[in-house]
Amino acid sequence: MKMRRFKQQLSREEAVAIVKANRTGVLSLVDAEGMPYGVPLNYAYHDNRLLFHCARSGRKLEAILQHGCASFCIIHQDKVVLERFANDFVSVIISGPIRRVTAEKQRTAIEDFMAFYADRDYPGLQREIDTYMSGLVMLEMELQEISGKEGRYLMEKRSLEG
Repeated sequence: MKMRRFKQQLSREEAVAIVKANRTGVLSLVDAEGMPYGVPLNYAYHDNRLLFHCARSGRKLEAILQHGCASFCIIHQDKVVLERFANDFVSVIISGPIRRVTAEKQRTAIEDFMAFYADRDYPGLQREIDTYMSGLVMLEMELQEISGKEGRYLMEKRSLEG
């Protein structure tokens, strides 16, 4: 679907750069009862996919296993400018399939997730992974669709600068 205010739309490259620059967002799902369910999460970006972790049971995992699709929203900037009655915002919305990482790829997914936050050689990292690996499930979401948008004044300012 074409963005209504398409002049404010960011390129895919700009949207991915925002995904790489941030660490939290809101995952939106449909739960087992058909109700919308949004949950704030930290994430990692790796190989054109988002990685998440969760407990071995619960509402989020049930919704993912039942429906297999999700939306994820990242707010990169949000500044109300009262003198202009405007909001200087930059945000990204991602949608795509989401699934549980297979048992064979679980450790690699955890390492990829942690590498988004710290160097793979960070002291104690492997010990931490070993401690928590058996109690969690790794999830991956493809960036099938990604769109970024910025506020009108930010867009106008950028076009004047560029």
